[in-house]
Amino acid sequence: MKKLYFNTLLFLYFLCFVGIVPSIGQGNESLNADTLDAQLQQLIQSVGIPAISIAVIQKGEIAYCKAFGMRNVAAQKPADANTLFEAASLTKPVVAVTALKLVEEGILDLDKPLYSYLGYAYGGVTDPRIKDITARMVLSHTSGFPNWRVKKLKIESKPSEKFNYSGEGFVYLQRVLEKITGKSLPYLVKEKIFNPLMMANSFLVFDPKIHKNHTEGYNKKNQYVKGYRPLTANAAASMLTTAKDYSLFVVSLLKNQMLRAETISQVFSPQISISEEDNNLSWGLGWGLEKTEKGTVFWHWGDNSGYKCFIAALKDSNSALIYFTNSDKGLGIQNKLIKLTLGLELGLCKWLDYKQY
Repeated sequence: MKKLYFNTLLFLYFLCFVGIVPSIGQGNESLNADTLDAQLQQLIQSVGIPAISIAVIQKGEIAYCKAFGMRNVAAQKPADANTLFEAASLTKPVVAVTALKLVEEGILDLDKPLYSYLGYAYGGVTDPRIKDITARMVLSHTSGFPNWRVKKLKIESKPSEKFNYSGEGFVYLQRVLEKITGKSLPYLVKEKIFNPLMMANSFLVFDPKIHKNHTEGYNKKNQYVKGYRPLTANAAASMLTTAKDYSLFVVSLLKNQMLRAETISQVFSPQISISEEDNNLSWGLGWGLEKTEKGTVFWHWGDNSGYKCFIAALKDSNSALIYFTNSDKGLGIQNKLIKLTLGLELGLCKWLDYKQY
């Protein structure tokens, strides 16, 4: 056991020397990349997170991008920059931008009922309000759908009136996107997002013959959890990616590279309040939003069994934190990492309500 621990430490220290730049900003201070290396490896070891893939963006550029730890604990296989992690709900912003690209192309209307495109009621819903749900409502989580159906899909609240986080809504949108383009969602996302941004290690379906360098998931007791391994695309949660790839996507939003300025303005404009206790929290189109003294933060989290991930970005300063873990404890370090890399304490952490370690 001592030899195994020593070998793991040697590997982690080796990773410390493959950084991209020497320093990361923390508020008005400068944080040395070597220091961040040491803090990250201490953090995941003390909390018990097998592996993390993390990127920090400064001034619109990837300033730091590394992977630490073990992608497979039993086999002692280390994670590297190309190791695939489950993106869980970080799939949703990518699909949102794909949909908005189609809006800009005149193929999709944000405010036209999705029913009129699909021609039938998604999920066999008989509630007449299904005919009121639009793409804008799906992207702002005001469709009225639950996150996931238990047995029969139902509309739980009047569309447009209430924030109700919903994976079902995104799958509904997926069906519409596939219908109006005649293309599968994986093909569509690859065409609109992955290829233009050169996100070569991002996928919406899992191919066991190709994807060998992937993480295994672990619960809070560090026991193995069987991963999602999606063989069909799910617009809400099936993406596999790396911190480096996802940071390319975030940079494109910070620099207004993927969408027109007027579209970006809508993306980061509050569509609905999400908290009665915190007026700074709202939801835009595909992203959570928080008003801070440093400007608007756009953010999202991902939560699949055995995998947790997070992104927070400051639009005004073109800076961001992106990280993926293969642990159910992964969102328990978000406060620490946000403060460490962005120099902020955010109300969204309290709203998400994950135990912090």
